[in-house]
Amino acid sequence: MNRNCLMLCCLLSLGAANALAQNLTPGTGPGLDLFQEHCASCHDATAAAKLQAPNRAVISGMSARAIVAALESGKMSEQGKTLTAEQRRQIAEWWTGAPVVDLSFPDSAKCKFPPLEKQATLGTGWSGWGGNLESTGFRSTRQAGLAAKDIPSLELKWAFGIPGVIQVRSKPAIVDDLLILGSATGEVYGLDAKSGCMHWVFSADAAVRGGIVLVRTPAGRLLAYFADFRSNVYALDARNGGLIWRAAARDTLQSSTTGTLAYYDGRLYVPLSSQEGLIAREPDYECCVTSGGVVALNASNGEIAWRFRVVAEPARQTGENPHGARRFGPSGAPVWSSPTVDAKRGLLYIGSGENYSLPATDMSDSVIALELATGKVAWHFQGYANDTWNLACTLGPPDNCPEPTGPDFDFGMAPILVKTSYHNEILVAGQKSGMVYGLDPDQQGARLWAQRYGAGGINGGVHWGIATDGRLAFVPVADSSPPPIKPEPDFPRSPGVVGLDLRTGEAVWRQPAPTDTCGDRAGCGPGNSAAPTAIWGAVFAGSLDGHLRAYAAADGKLLWDFDTARDFKTVNGVKAHGGAIDGPGPVIAGGMVYTQSGYALFGQMPGNVFLAFGKPEH
Repeated sequence: MNRNCLMLCCLLSLGAANALAQNLTPGTGPGLDLFQEHCASCHDATAAAKLQAPNRAVISGMSARAIVAALESGKMSEQGKTLTAEQRRQIAEWWTGAPVVDLSFPDSAKCKFPPLEKQATLGTGWSGWGGNLESTGFRSTRQAGLAAKDIPSLELKWAFGIPGVIQVRSKPAIVDDLLILGSATGEVYGLDAKSGCMHWVFSADAAVRGGIVLVRTPAGRLLAYFADFRSNVYALDARNGGLIWRAAARDTLQSSTTGTLAYYDGRLYVPLSSQEGLIAREPDYECCVTSGGVVALNASNGEIAWRFRVVAEPARQTGENPHGARRFGPSGAPVWSSPTVDAKRGLLYIGSGENYSLPATDMSDSVIALELATGKVAWHFQGYANDTWNLACTLGPPDNCPEPTGPDFDFGMAPILVKTSYHNEILVAGQKSGMVYGLDPDQQGARLWAQRYGAGGINGGVHWGIATDGRLAFVPVADSSPPPIKPEPDFPRSPGVVGLDLRTGEAVWRQPAPTDTCGDRAGCGPGNSAAPTAIWGAVFAGSLDGHLRAYAAADGKLLWDFDTARDFKTVNGVKAHGGAIDGPGPVIAGGMVYTQSGYALFGQMPGNVFLAFGKPEH
């Protein structure tokens, strides 16, 4: 195999899985023609399998801008010389299914003042996935700058359009008036939290799907940490977006990061999933060998302190699929979500997903407790056993679908550690089965209670998170499509939001998802998949129908409703439209409520807008 062919086509394959991950299919045209001319002999599915070369979906998520930059001035510049500038652009846009983002914003979009002119205070802002180490998704009245009585008067203050995307799923961080937001094209924006004007833009190598974490160093420097989809971890100067360091947390080409990293005591904890569950759709792919896990990095320089694999046993050949490709296992058990830190017990809690291939393992579909210092397993709780599944089972061809086939019942959310108003601590975790569990962190994760609130399935049950105020847990239930496989067929689909008692797990109130809000909107449907966010007296929850709603914490009464699935005039001049709300929950800080809108995966409503709400001016 020609070395230049391998290197060039390995680079070009980065965007194909990004297009697939955005529910797009690379089309015909000059980009495809260039692939066929320069790369197909090495990197189409059949050739890649025979040559043990990366196929075009192996390295996923790279942005179109990063592909062009690599071909123009990066590691692939020598090979890129054989292509014109237009050809490099055509290749990048064909692979990613998205345009090369134009970052030449008008002067009116840029701030006329520097960020963080005073000493920044982290306590009343927002950082990470759940807003705290315990991932509770809760803000006190002081932290929120907002009371339940203020909610009915909330109004839209500004909208920011994110160019080149069809979904917005990165959770921002806020310190004082600086807001930092990632994007599906890899751009990270430093915005003014009050007006939405832009302070700076940083371009990562791949999509930023997780949230941003803010940390003040012992020397007083304010850093922003995040991971991109290719499991590269970045440390930026939060004041100007300057790169401090960049490190690779992945252990294989297939590694990816969709969750938000966690920070504690000088270390960053990075969740790892894998794209093999997607790549398995290719009949020639030898499925599967990767494992989900966590990597602990030194926050000062990105050096690896320890690495944990959910599937500890190395994969071995188990046979061949009907297409003649070798089968391997065990594999899978991805960690999609952010880790949760238990400082008192010295533990890190994660949730894992299904096995991608046979045999099944005992820590798939589990809540796992790791020692913060070493990454060793302290205990685990398995919510569903023998769950072997990948996308070949649903989107086919089914050559790599394991049999028996499982229902895909991930723990896709960060487990939340709750200090309850009943004077105890419990772990609460929801599963795509529709089950919600209360676990005892002092008794090796012993089950305190278990309640079912959804029919479950691939797009069912609990997806992205639960919030709590210490008395109730607020549980969004997706159930947006009928489950193809379910252990309890008679349990009804139950999309909506539930307030449950932390003592028993039993429902105090239920708020079913409205079924009359979609009209003729394509991709619209009921269901609450996004994580919620709670303040005293209320909980905010985004819906797949594009509505952001606030409910009374005590009884679920609707307090406020805003339909985001429409066009918006933006502060940066980018044409923007809202869509389904999925993934991260709202961020509440400084008297403002922020939400993303638009999520095109699974045939849902696309969008590209970030919205900020606040109290009326007096």
